[in-house]
Amino acid sequence: MRPPYGADSCVRIVAFPLATAGFYASRGGFVPMAHSSPPASVNDQGSVRRRELTMTSDNGTHTAVTTTRVEAITGFLDGVGVEYELREHAAVTSAAAEARVARVPPEQAAKTVVLHDGCALVVVAIPATDRLDMHKLRELLGATRQLRLATEAEIARDFPTLEVGAAPPFGPMVPAAEVIDSSLMTHERILCPAGDHRHSVLVDPRDVVRITAARTADICED
Repeated sequence: MRPPYGADSCVRIVAFPLATAGFYASRGGFVPMAHSSPPASVNDQGSVRRRELTMTSDNGTHTAVTTTRVEAITGFLDGVGVEYELREHAAVTSAAAEARVARVPPEQAAKTVVLHDGCALVVVAIPATDRLDMHKLRELLGATRQLRLATEAEIARDFPTLEVGAAPPFGPMVPAAEVIDSSLMTHERILCPAGDHRHSVLVDPRDVVRITAARTADICED
């Protein structure tokens, strides 16, 4: 049963790189192995510290939070040494609404766009305020005329461990983003979905490029 958190409560994470990512292969991607306690990490001196995962509610109290999809994504970020802030908020189904409930400017929120190019999946990230320019993307990737937006049914089929519309542009359960729109790189941090409609992560866009090896380019409509 989910505790009665406030709609605009924030989850704050103290992230330490994990000695092992702790995932096993599954149909449609990777999912986290079961843990009887929060995953541990090893610091430079070899001592083990628990990753701190707490919810700050409206009245200032702290409660432990566990969410399978979210743990998979934050565990991935821990494993690659990316600092992040995890936010829990009211359930929303668009990047613009996600920015609003997470109290982030909409141009700072990354919208993950999933496309098909024949049999291949292509993932890109653009600001919540913009629309993808398919012509620019085709030219950049040298993609075929088959490049098209994936349907919700296809996304549900291809990413069964994630809620539709909540895929981040990185992580163990989705292909790494191939292109990050260059306007996202002007921000110190960007807001990305964290696997479901109630959680988001704030990360440095330069870290996103580093862990995905994505290109940065203008791929939005003028």
